[in-house]
Order: sequence, then structure tokens, then C-alpha cells
Amino acid sequence: GEPDDIKIVELGGGRGTLMFDLLNATKNISGFHKAASVHIVEISQNLRQQQRQKLAIFANIQLHQYDNFADIPAGKMLLIANEFFDALPIEQYIFQDQNWLERVIKINAQGELIFARGDIIEGSAASEEVMSKICQRLQQDNRAALIIDYGYTKTDSKISSLQAVKQHQYHDLFADIGNADLTAHVNFKNLQQIAEKFRLNSQIISQADFLNSLAIKERAAILAKNATDKQKHDIANALQRLTSSKQMGELFKCLLVN
Repeated sequence: GEPDDIKIVELGGGRGTLMFDLLNATKNISGFHKAASVHIVEISQNLRQQQRQKLAIFANIQLHQYDNFADIPAGKMLLIANEFFDALPIEQYIFQDQNWLERVIKINAQGELIFARGDIIEGSAASEEVMSKICQRLQQDNRAALIIDYGYTKTDSKISSLQAVKQHQYHDLFADIGNADLTAHVNFKNLQQIAEKFRLNSQIISQADFLNSLAIKERAAILAKNATDKQKHDIANALQRLTSSKQMGELFKCLLVN
């Protein structure tokens, strides 16, 4: 219906790269930028500054930054969350002595941090809380959300997906604490079930299927047409990384909710 006031919301906006690309890709859609305002949830003051610098080129679009999703004013909304839910806290439970017990961290005799052992199940109260708040907003008219992350849909898995990453490499969970990213795979089926409780439409598809439906191969071919040999190589590698079943294509999922 082309509303004249639409909030473009991003959870975990980082350096503003995704929002920049989103706004750049929609600049020729008649009336869209005139109706849009940008609302980014990002707790890092350094990254907020980078967002302001990155998005300054879109001078006619107001940028608002928040600590929490709940702080964003009500109104018509298009929401995107890319690699946001994987960074939220999780709980793990281990099966021990015929009971499920919350997994804890303890200190061994050598003064090192270690985990308790056992069969593991994971949950994330923080993810459920955020998803419920999103769905409450989506119940109102003219709203939609796109959540992209690495995760799974099978809920009977009993393995730990908790991991640390530093400088794009896997890292010891208990080494250099505070300077490595701690993440866990997202339970997409659980997020979808929350959407269903709110009687919303939802669909989970692989990132490969999502991007292929948006003609990413054709877009890559267009970009490569006037590119240098190095640029062509980079474009081909990026396409492979984003869509290959052996890389991000299947591991990353897209949850669409409206």
C-alpha cells in the first residue's frame, strides 16, 4: 500500500555495511527513501559512530540508534537481523545421573576454566524474548521481518554449538576472554514456533535458495561483465561462499515472518 512512514529496522547493525547496501539498492524505488527512516539496534558506541559516517551519504534519511529493540517507537516496520541471534546468550543442559542439569563452568586443579561433561541440549531465553517482542510488533499491519543466521532446524540435536571466533578463526572458548566473539548456532525451528504462537506467517529456507530466488547469479554476471580479472575472481569466490552447500549456502538459514 506504499505507506508514507516506514521504519527500516536492523538488529545488530555493526559498521552499517548492510544498511548502506540496502539503502543504496533501494534508492531508485519511487518514494521509498522519502517515506523511510532508519532505526538500528547497536550497543557499541564505536560501531554507532561508524554507522553515522557510513550512512551520512543518505542525508535525507533520518538515522536513529538504540540499545534495545523495545526502545524503537511503534509504527510500520521492515526488520532485518543478520547474524544477530547467534550472538545472544544461550543456556546448555547436560544429562547426568539420569537428570538434565544446567551446564556450568568450573575451575580445575590447575586453575583453568573447564566445562562439565555429558549429553548436551541448548536453549536461549534471550533469543526467545527478542523474537517474542519482534512478533508482537509484526502482529500489527504492514510489518515484516527477515532473519539471517547460521543455524539448524532439527530440535533433537544433543551437541554443543557454542564457539569462540577471533580474527575469522576458531578460538579457545576460555582463552583471551573478552577479545573473541562467542556465538552459538541459532535454533530456527524454535524461532518459527514463536512466530506461529503469534499466528504469523513464516518460512525457513536456506540462504542459497533465498539468494538464488533474488537472482544472485545473474547479478554476479552483471557485476563481472566490466570487472577486472581480479574483481571477476573475487565475485566468483563470493558467489561460491554465499551459495555453496559446503560453505554458507546451507549452514545459513533465512526466516521470513509477516
